[in-house]
Amino acid sequence: MSGLIPLIVLCAASNTGDVLDSAPYWLDTRRACGPLCLSFLDKYYGGTSSYTEIAKQSPPGPGGTNLSKLSEVAEQLGYYTLGFESNTENLKRLKWPAIIHLNARDLTPKPGTVPTTHFVVVHGWNETKGQFAVFDPPSKYINVTEEWISDRFSGAGLIVSNEPIGSFEQAFKPGSIWSSWLPELFTLVFASSALIWIGWRPKRNKSRVLATASLLLLLCGCAAEAPNENPYHVDKGEVRPGTTIYHTFKVVNTQNEPVRYTDFVGSCTCTNTLLGGMPLLVKPGEFAEAKVEVPIEKNSKDQRLLRTFYLTTDSKDPEFRKITLLLNADVRGLVSPIPQRIMFGNLSTKPDVSKQLTVIEREPGVLKTFQSVSTDHSGVVVKREESSADLLLFNVTLGDHLSAGLLSANIILTFDNDDIQDVKIPVLAQIKSDFKTIPSKLVVRSGAGEYKMRVSSLSDKPVKVLKYDCPEGVSLEVKEDNPTICSLKISVSQEHLAMLPSAITLHLDHPDEQELRIPITRPK
Repeated sequence: MSGLIPLIVLCAASNTGDVLDSAPYWLDTRRACGPLCLSFLDKYYGGTSSYTEIAKQSPPGPGGTNLSKLSEVAEQLGYYTLGFESNTENLKRLKWPAIIHLNARDLTPKPGTVPTTHFVVVHGWNETKGQFAVFDPPSKYINVTEEWISDRFSGAGLIVSNEPIGSFEQAFKPGSIWSSWLPELFTLVFASSALIWIGWRPKRNKSRVLATASLLLLLCGCAAEAPNENPYHVDKGEVRPGTTIYHTFKVVNTQNEPVRYTDFVGSCTCTNTLLGGMPLLVKPGEFAEAKVEVPIEKNSKDQRLLRTFYLTTDSKDPEFRKITLLLNADVRGLVSPIPQRIMFGNLSTKPDVSKQLTVIEREPGVLKTFQSVSTDHSGVVVKREESSADLLLFNVTLGDHLSAGLLSANIILTFDNDDIQDVKIPVLAQIKSDFKTIPSKLVVRSGAGEYKMRVSSLSDKPVKVLKYDCPEGVSLEVKEDNPTICSLKISVSQEHLAMLPSAITLHLDHPDEQELRIPITRPK
């Protein structure tokens, strides 16, 4: 799922004070900022999904929704996502809009409201004005300063794009070279000018030699010096699933007085230790060693791994009280499927579309251990095409007469290799039906009774029920009101309530859709 951070953050109300008219529980603006952000992005990319449809796919819990769920819904809508942990400076370089999590410190919760956290969409950065363009749910589009974002941004975000995003680095525009080299260039020019003026004055041959030598050394030194790397932001490069990343951060006390390092925590299920124990007193100019161990699960997919750690001190300097340590890595398996997931989008119940799946090897000879390909859904058909020694090609199609609703399946690649677990590639499709039941499901009450439903055509195609599958204790009568609507009367007996199945199946006289399932639920 493209490096998503499993961050459970609550969604609360915007400070705009706007409300939605007659909103059901899943549209409660105190908790609906996440779905509202997705709805804004869907419209921005030209999507046609209504806000109600999006909100129903990500109904907030008592405290709101989270980035993981928003990513799942965005991908069901056909978009690409990438979760990240970063800082305000990197938000300026985003190539695509991103949903970010804010600690809305300036919001004062009213009695009965949800906690003070919030999701907004960062839409762009205006370098001239020094402002971010932000969509603040439910409906406010505002420009805010960098300080405004910095004071509230928790560091967690989700990029949503209508095109493949790629790696973490590819999601951000390159930084300006002048911002890092201009000070050094100015120093070099000034020092060179001074040396030339001193050394090349008349009758100072010795000074000329010294000035020339010093200038050459200065130029060579500048050319050989590598750009300064941030010791608190480490990239471990490519790592394999099933391994563990080890790293020790050396955190220098830059203050003019001794500082106690009091706490060391991480944003993941990692092992983090401050060598020497806590609290640890560190003198000015000395450093503490913060050791981290990040295990990579053996069945991890290819992703950009982002892990954040926080070291707390008792410093009087607010900027040194909480030190952020970042560890990045690219998790790459011995084989990599392209794409990571196959998304068909919105389709009819008899789709005529195919996708190609490519599998590459990252170490020579790995694909020779390939054994078989299978799926966990009868509606997904995978056929192997002509391949090479270092490349596997598959054609993926969907079968006929699929049930309406969300199709979620997996393609499973099996290898005769102890270092490779079964590789699973998710397949997603939203199957649209030509028919609709009103209500959408049969909710059986605690006792026996009769229930009425209607089946209507969403097109000019007629509705004709040939037969139906009813469990024992359930009877059904069908009445054709007109060619495009029929009525159902369903009777449920008391003695069979405990044995009710999950659905009633109607067999329709229709070339593209022969079955229509009516889900059965009982109140808890």
